Amino acid sequence: MPQLDFLIIFPQIFWMCVIFSSFYFLLTFVFLPKLILSLKLRQFILEENSRKVNAEVIEPSSKKTDSHFGLELKIRSLETNFENIKDLLESNVLFPSRNFDSKVTKATRFTMLFCDSLILKNIAFFPKVFK
Repeated sequence: MPQLDFLIIFPQIFWMCVIFSSFYFLLTFVFLPKLILSLKLRQFILEENSRKVNAEVIEPSSKKTDSHFGLELKIRSLETNFENIKDLLESNVLFPSRNFDSKVTKATRFTMLFCDSLILKNIAFFPKVFK
C-alpha cells in the first residue's frame, strides 16, 4: 500500500512544515502589522473626533446662555414682525382684490409670506393685453 510507504511520509511532513511556517511568518510579519496599524489609526481618529466634538459642545455651553438670550429676543421680534405682516396681508389693505388679478394677489401674498423666489419668478408684472 503506497499510503504507508515511509519514503513518501517524510517529504510530505517536510513540505507541510515549510508551507505552514511560511504561512505563519507571512501572516505574523506582513499582514498582522498592517491590520494592527489600521485598527490603531481608526481608534486614534475616533478618539480625536470625539475629543473635538466634546470641546465644541462643552466650551460654548458657557457662552450659550448669553447668546441664547439674544437669539430668543431676535426670534420673538421676528415672530411679532411676521404676525404683523400676516395681519396686514390678510386684511387686504395693501392688496385690494379689485386692482389686481386674484391669482397675482395670491401669488404675491404667498411670496411675501414665505419669501419664495420661485413663486416670484412666475408672476407676470405686465398687463394681460400684451401677452
